[in-house]
Amino acid sequence: MNISLFYFLAFLAILSALMVVISKNPVHSVLYLIICFSPLPGIMS
Repeated sequence: MNISLFYFLAFLAILSALMVVISKNPVHSVLYLIICFSPLPGIMS
C-alpha cells in the first residue's frame, strides 16, 4: 500500500474519532462514528 494513503486514512480515522467525542449532537456523533469505521479496512489491508 502506498504510505501516503495509509497516513491519509489514519488521519481521517483519528480526526473522526475525536469528532465523535467532541460532538454534542448524538446524530452527528453517529455519523462521525460511521466515518471513523470506514477507513479501517483500508488501513488493515
